[in-house]
Amino acid sequence: MIARRGLMALGAAGVLGMAAAACTADVKTVSNVDAAYGRKLDRVLVTVDLGYRHSPGLVMTNEATYLKMGEVVDSLRAAFAPTGVTTEFVTEESAVPAATASFRPTQFLNIHVSSYSKDMGSPNAFTLKCEVRDAATQKRIWLSTITFEASQTAGTRLLRAASKKAADNFADNLVGRLRQDRLI
Repeated sequence: MIARRGLMALGAAGVLGMAAAACTADVKTVSNVDAAYGRKLDRVLVTVDLGYRHSPGLVMTNEATYLKMGEVVDSLRAAFAPTGVTTEFVTEESAVPAATASFRPTQFLNIHVSSYSKDMGSPNAFTLKCEVRDAATQKRIWLSTITFEASQTAGTRLLRAASKKAADNFADNLVGRLRQDRLI
Protein backbone atom coordinates (compact mmCIF):
# COMPACT_ATOMS: atom_id res chain seq x y z
CA MET A 1 0.00 0.00 0.00
CA ILE A 2 2.80 2.40 0.89
CA ALA A 3 4.64 1.59 -2.35
CA ARG A 4 1.46 2.27 -4.32
CA ARG A 5 0.99 5.70 -2.64
CA GLY A 6 4.61 6.52 -3.34
CA LEU A 7 4.14 5.56 -6.97
CA MET A 8 0.98 7.68 -7.19
CA ALA A 9 2.77 10.66 -5.64
CA LEU A 10 5.67 10.21 -8.03
CA GLY A 11 3.23 10.04 -10.96
CA ALA A 12 1.43 13.20 -9.81
CA ALA A 13 4.76 15.01 -9.43
CA GLY A 14 5.72 13.91 -12.93
CA VAL A 15 2.47 15.23 -14.40
CA LEU A 16 2.95 18.59 -12.66
CA GLY A 17 6.57 18.71 -13.82
CA MET A 18 5.53 18.03 -17.40
CA ALA A 19 2.83 20.69 -17.10
CA ALA A 20 5.30 23.29 -15.92
CA ALA A 21 7.83 22.32 -18.60
CA ALA A 22 5.21 22.44 -21.36
CA CYS A 23 4.49 26.11 -20.82
CA THR A 24 8.10 27.25 -20.82
CA ALA A 25 8.91 26.06 -24.34
CA ASP A 26 9.28 28.74 -26.98
CA VAL A 27 6.32 29.36 -29.20
CA LYS A 28 6.73 29.42 -32.97
CA THR A 29 7.07 33.05 -34.08
CA VAL A 30 7.37 34.37 -37.63
CA SER A 31 7.12 37.95 -38.86
CA ASN A 32 7.23 40.21 -41.87
CA VAL A 33 8.20 43.89 -41.64
CA ASP A 34 7.84 46.74 -44.14
CA ALA A 35 11.50 47.77 -44.41
CA ALA A 36 10.51 51.01 -46.14
CA TYR A 37 8.63 52.24 -43.05
CA GLY A 38 11.82 53.68 -41.57
CA ARG A 39 10.33 54.59 -38.20
CA LYS A 40 10.40 53.07 -34.72
CA LEU A 41 7.29 52.39 -32.65
CA ASP A 42 6.41 55.34 -30.45
CA ARG A 43 2.84 55.55 -29.06
CA VAL A 44 1.14 52.22 -29.62
CA LEU A 45 -2.52 51.45 -28.94
CA VAL A 46 -2.64 47.69 -28.35
CA THR A 47 -5.94 45.88 -28.89
CA VAL A 48 -6.12 42.33 -27.54
CA ASP A 49 -8.90 39.87 -28.43
CA LEU A 50 -8.38 36.28 -27.26
CA GLY A 51 -11.83 35.03 -28.28
CA TYR A 52 -12.19 32.26 -30.83
CA ARG A 53 -14.54 33.18 -33.64
CA HIS A 54 -15.60 29.78 -34.88
CA SER A 55 -18.96 30.50 -36.47
CA PRO A 56 -20.80 33.69 -37.45
CA GLY A 57 -22.08 35.51 -34.39
CA LEU A 58 -20.66 33.03 -31.88
CA VAL A 59 -17.56 33.93 -29.88
CA MET A 60 -16.12 31.76 -27.14
CA THR A 61 -14.77 33.77 -24.22
CA ASN A 62 -11.10 34.16 -23.45
CA GLU A 63 -11.44 31.30 -20.96
CA ALA A 64 -11.44 29.00 -23.99
CA THR A 65 -7.70 29.48 -24.20
CA TYR A 66 -5.16 28.90 -21.52
CA LEU A 67 -3.96 32.49 -21.94
CA LYS A 68 -5.86 34.77 -19.58
CA MET A 69 -6.61 38.30 -20.79
CA GLY A 70 -5.43 40.10 -17.65
CA GLU A 71 -2.20 38.14 -17.55
CA VAL A 72 -1.49 38.79 -21.24
CA VAL A 73 -2.00 42.54 -20.80
CA ASP A 74 0.17 42.59 -17.65
CA SER A 75 2.90 40.61 -19.43
CA LEU A 76 2.79 42.90 -22.47
CA ARG A 77 3.03 45.98 -20.23
CA ALA A 78 6.08 44.52 -18.50
CA ALA A 79 7.71 43.48 -21.80
CA PHE A 80 7.19 46.91 -23.39
CA ALA A 81 8.25 48.88 -20.27
CA PRO A 82 12.03 48.87 -20.90
CA THR A 83 11.67 49.59 -24.65
CA GLY A 84 10.75 53.28 -24.44
CA VAL A 85 7.52 52.63 -26.36
CA THR A 86 4.44 54.21 -24.77
CA THR A 87 1.52 51.78 -24.81
CA GLU A 88 -2.18 51.82 -24.02
CA PHE A 89 -4.22 48.60 -23.91
CA VAL A 90 -7.80 47.95 -24.99
CA THR A 91 -9.57 44.61 -24.57
CA GLU A 92 -13.03 45.64 -25.77
CA GLU A 93 -13.55 46.57 -29.42
CA SER A 94 -16.15 49.17 -28.48
CA ALA A 95 -13.51 51.09 -26.47
CA VAL A 96 -11.12 51.57 -29.41
CA PRO A 97 -12.57 54.88 -30.73
CA ALA A 98 -12.46 56.58 -27.32
CA ALA A 99 -8.97 55.22 -26.58
CA THR A 100 -7.77 56.42 -29.99
CA ALA A 101 -9.15 59.93 -29.39
CA SER A 102 -7.65 60.27 -25.91
CA PHE A 103 -4.33 58.44 -26.40
CA ARG A 104 -3.59 59.66 -29.96
CA PRO A 105 -1.38 56.72 -31.02
CA THR A 106 1.19 56.79 -33.80
CA GLN A 107 0.73 53.05 -34.37
CA PHE A 108 -1.85 50.35 -33.63
CA LEU A 109 -0.97 46.79 -32.58
CA ASN A 110 -3.87 44.39 -33.01
CA ILE A 111 -3.60 40.93 -31.44
CA HIS A 112 -6.24 38.28 -32.10
CA VAL A 113 -6.68 34.53 -32.54
CA SER A 114 -6.40 33.71 -36.24
CA SER A 115 -6.74 29.92 -36.06
CA TYR A 116 -7.14 27.11 -33.57
CA SER A 117 -7.72 23.41 -33.32
CA LYS A 118 -9.74 21.48 -30.77
CA ASP A 119 -9.21 18.27 -28.88
CA MET A 120 -12.12 16.71 -27.00
CA GLY A 121 -14.13 19.91 -27.40
CA SER A 122 -11.49 22.29 -26.02
CA PRO A 123 -9.06 24.40 -28.05
CA ASN A 124 -5.63 22.81 -27.71
CA ALA A 125 -3.48 24.70 -30.22
CA PHE A 126 -3.85 28.18 -31.63
CA THR A 127 -2.17 30.97 -33.55
CA LEU A 128 -2.24 34.63 -32.57
CA LYS A 129 -1.99 37.15 -35.39
CA CYS A 130 -0.20 40.35 -34.38
CA GLU A 131 -0.39 43.27 -36.77
CA VAL A 132 1.07 46.80 -36.49
CA ARG A 133 -0.45 49.59 -38.57
CA ASP A 134 0.59 53.20 -38.90
CA ALA A 135 -2.10 55.41 -37.34
CA ALA A 136 -1.89 58.17 -39.95
CA THR A 137 -1.86 56.05 -43.13
CA GLN A 138 -3.47 52.81 -41.81
CA LYS A 139 -0.75 51.00 -43.76
CA ARG A 140 0.34 47.66 -42.30
CA ILE A 141 3.99 47.89 -41.29
CA TRP A 142 4.45 44.60 -39.43
CA LEU A 143 2.73 41.23 -39.31
CA SER A 144 3.57 38.33 -37.06
CA THR A 145 2.04 35.01 -36.16
CA ILE A 146 2.78 33.37 -32.84
CA THR A 147 1.74 29.72 -32.69
CA PHE A 148 1.13 27.69 -29.56
CA GLU A 149 1.35 24.02 -30.52
CA ALA A 150 -0.75 21.37 -28.76
CA SER A 151 2.35 20.06 -26.97
CA GLN A 152 2.85 23.52 -25.41
CA THR A 153 -0.71 23.95 -24.23
CA ALA A 154 -1.22 20.46 -22.81
CA GLY A 155 0.42 21.20 -19.48
CA THR A 156 -1.62 24.27 -18.75
CA ARG A 157 -4.87 22.37 -19.08
CA LEU A 158 -3.63 20.37 -16.10
CA LEU A 159 -2.02 23.25 -14.23
CA ARG A 160 -3.89 26.54 -14.80
CA ALA A 161 -1.33 28.52 -12.78
CA ALA A 162 1.08 28.00 -15.69
CA SER A 163 -0.93 30.47 -17.81
CA LYS A 164 1.10 33.38 -16.38
CA LYS A 165 4.29 31.78 -17.71
CA ALA A 166 2.59 31.31 -21.08
CA ALA A 167 1.53 34.98 -21.12
CA ASP A 168 5.10 36.04 -20.30
CA ASN A 169 6.42 33.75 -23.03
CA PHE A 170 4.00 35.27 -25.55
CA ALA A 171 4.86 38.86 -24.58
CA ASP A 172 8.61 38.19 -24.63
CA ASN A 173 8.33 36.56 -28.08
CA LEU A 174 6.27 39.45 -29.44
CA VAL A 175 8.52 42.23 -28.13
CA GLY A 176 11.63 40.23 -29.02
CA ARG A 177 10.46 39.90 -32.60
CA LEU A 178 9.65 43.63 -32.80
CA ARG A 179 13.19 44.32 -31.53
CA GLN A 180 14.68 41.83 -34.00
CA ASP A 181 12.75 43.52 -36.84
CA ARG A 182 14.17 46.90 -35.66
CA LEU A 183 10.84 48.50 -34.80
CA ILE A 184 11.91 49.09 -31.18
